[in-house]
Amino acid sequence: MSVQVENLEKNMAKLTIEVPAEELEKALEKAYQKQKKNISVPGFRKGKVPRAMVEKMYGPAVFYEDAVNSLVPEEYSKAAEESKLDIVSRPEINVEQIEKGKAFIFTATVAVKPEVTLGAYEGVEVPKTEINVTDEEVEAELKKEQEKNARTINVEDRPAADGDTVTLDFEGSVDGVPFDGGAGKDYPLTLGSHSFIPGFEEQLVGAALEEEKEKAFAIGAKEAEVSDRELANQKERYQEMLSEQKLFRKHNKKKLEAKKQLADLLPEKPECIQEKYWNEKIYGKTGKYFIYLDGNKVNIPDEKAAELEEYLGNMRKYREKKKELMERQKDGQ
Repeated sequence: MSVQVENLEKNMAKLTIEVPAEELEKALEKAYQKQKKNISVPGFRKGKVPRAMVEKMYGPAVFYEDAVNSLVPEEYSKAAEESKLDIVSRPEINVEQIEKGKAFIFTATVAVKPEVTLGAYEGVEVPKTEINVTDEEVEAELKKEQEKNARTINVEDRPAADGDTVTLDFEGSVDGVPFDGGAGKDYPLTLGSHSFIPGFEEQLVGAALEEEKEKAFAIGAKEAEVSDRELANQKERYQEMLSEQKLFRKHNKKKLEAKKQLADLLPEKPECIQEKYWNEKIYGKTGKYFIYLDGNKVNIPDEKAAELEEYLGNMRKYREKKKELMERQKDGQ
């Protein structure tokens, strides 16, 4: 084995490695011995076909790939050691010449450790940056981590507090008269999230479990500061928000009902096809079905055809029902 080193740009190098023809012949013979038990040629017993006959029928390159895979790792390791390069990457291999009776030549392109020349670095001063962290900032970050890793538990031994999630029933009225859209049942609300109308969540802080509260308040301001027009606008926004929430819950309820219907309609897979074959496409027509597995045709037994036909019919009904439900949801029905 001989090696030539060519230095390239950007700390790259190319090793040209030449392996004697004798070593290539040994690798070809090794590849033949490895593969011969799987080679069949008419007139010869399996595994007894001469190498010359195989190369004549399939070409001299029939064993090249295995020979290269055998030679390259060993010869590259020798060449890398002989080159004395400080290699820091995997080689990119390219075969330049491979032919029976001739030397085997290939190249390996690699990255090498760069040579670094240090400048005048002694005596350099770097200003130190002082970072002051307050107790409040530490507490704020700890609070974030606590909330990130928190879990929800039921609490029944204390009044509702800011940050709690409560489930409530409510009914709004003006001058004792309930207004349309002003009521809700089993509504989940996180106190302090400001996701409800302004002023509503604050009224629930301190409330006990199952406690009924009747509270009159002007949303977002003192009663004396709110005009009739402002109260009317707030009432209108309140009604719109509750209507949106009702529509959202109604949509989710219909979605869950549709999923349940589909789950009830989904037919069970018949036992006539093994589970591992289910990803294969089923071919054929009434009474005669088959699949292709690893290139081979596999027939479905005749006695199982009726079972399979019933399953395929039920799957068609399932797909039609699924399409119908999706269209109804899309139309808001």
